[in-house]
Amino acid sequence: LDKTIKIRCISKEPDVRSSLKWLDASIMDDRIIASILEVQAEYPTSRVVLITNDNNLINKAQAAMIEHKEIEN
Repeated sequence: LDKTIKIRCISKEPDVRSSLKWLDASIMDDRIIASILEVQAEYPTSRVVLITNDNNLINKAQAAMIEHKEIEN
């Protein structure tokens, strides 16, 4: 079993219009969710995890069925 972890930081503006209908391009959290969904689509065999303590962003991630982890203080 390969236990290698690869971390990628991908910076690109998402196409919110072609994402979930309830996302609004003028809301930063929605743009983050759209970006994650695009990365998941581009790398379907990779595990994509949102790391945040932002409760509103966590709620939206749950609604979009995106895996998330809270940062431990």
